[in-house]
Amino acid sequence: MVAPTADVDPHAELRVNALRALFLAALCLELTFAVVARGGFFSPDSAIVLVWSLALLSVSYFFTSDHRSIRSEDVLFLVLAAWWLVTARLHGVTGSFEPMGASVVSFVTAAVVVRQSSWRWRRSGSLFGIVLCATTALVGIVACNLRWYPLAMRGQDLWRLSGTVTYSNAAGLLLAMGLLLALDRTLQTRWSSFAVAACTAGLIASQSRSAVFAALVAFVWLARSEVRSALVPLLIGTLAGLITVANSSGPADRPLGLCMSLLALALVPALTGRSWPSPRHWSARARRVATWTAGAIGVAVILGAVIAARTEAVKRVDAGSDLGRFREWRAALQQFHSSIWTGIGPDQQLAISRSQGTSTYFAHNEYLQILAGGGLIALGLLATVVVLVVRGRHSAVSHTRTAYGALVVFAVAGLFDYTWHVPAIALFAGMMLGLAQPNPETSAWP
Repeated sequence: MVAPTADVDPHAELRVNALRALFLAALCLELTFAVVARGGFFSPDSAIVLVWSLALLSVSYFFTSDHRSIRSEDVLFLVLAAWWLVTARLHGVTGSFEPMGASVVSFVTAAVVVRQSSWRWRRSGSLFGIVLCATTALVGIVACNLRWYPLAMRGQDLWRLSGTVTYSNAAGLLLAMGLLLALDRTLQTRWSSFAVAACTAGLIASQSRSAVFAALVAFVWLARSEVRSALVPLLIGTLAGLITVANSSGPADRPLGLCMSLLALALVPALTGRSWPSPRHWSARARRVATWTAGAIGVAVILGAVIAARTEAVKRVDAGSDLGRFREWRAALQQFHSSIWTGIGPDQQLAISRSQGTSTYFAHNEYLQILAGGGLIALGLLATVVVLVVRGRHSAVSHTRTAYGALVVFAVAGLFDYTWHVPAIALFAGMMLGLAQPNPETSAWP
């Protein structure tokens, strides 16, 4: 005897996937808006991103009505956002909830929407993010050489890539995460190799030490095999970036430097789109000699670019800015000691003891910023989220490793800057978390 079964709508799954694709499209549109609108850092753009994220998150949760789509880290992130608002109100600075509060909500929204999407649409979202980052890099390289403000910004007499985010360190972090995503071997084509080279060049042209360091940490920790497979576009991108850095001094346009950088990037599809077998009559020794010779030429070219950019690089290695960060960290710790559990409220002014007497709202360390603004409660929530994300790591396939690599970049860069306050960066990082987690309907990767 067969138990009766309910009628199954054969088009139900199609409708569900179509709606989730619309959610993902709305998220990509939000990310584009945030990137173009100065990262969503300033009001009212930050408020627009916050409202957009809350609406998308609410509709997405209501639509799924599946408890498996709600993860512990999502709830804790929302609790952190709520606490950030509470401590702001407790200290009479409600308006300071933004932009960090908008970033936290945006991060959760992006993770939820991407996680609920099917793998086919996740892949489309990945490609969209790669294209967005590569475009940002190319526009920024042009702007650096042609001195287009604010797509490139001048500091220490150097023109640094900033893109539409209009902050060089934030643009560098975006491109570093985009670079890790583009290293995904399941997406590798000659054009994804071009994106790897473009993001590498843009990352170096941003001259963001924190973003470069964070990318190197992710390379060593999570993406070594992907780095080896993309060595050629990485080296060409490094060359193009160093050429841009070497031409970053002074107010005059550098059209020749621009042409050289773009020419180097243009070589990537040709060099990575096909194999170059040695003639059959060559001996194994001759092939080894040819390989080593080509490698030596490549290293010599890179070294030449490094030497050409040495003056600009020395300007960026400025002990004065490092000492300033140490003072900011100490001031943030002093704020924390004045209110250990609840903090003193988000983003309150730090009094920095310098001879000329200056102050800032940001500690250039997001962990200390959260500790000072929200106290041990806020930092405890953040630490718990980090533990949950690490414990839930899936690293069996390339796309999870590179997505987690992008999250490592995001986490490490937070030690040296206030880039988490930029909602566009948080949205992109949230997408990486969603890519790294299995779909709740299958609890596994395809």
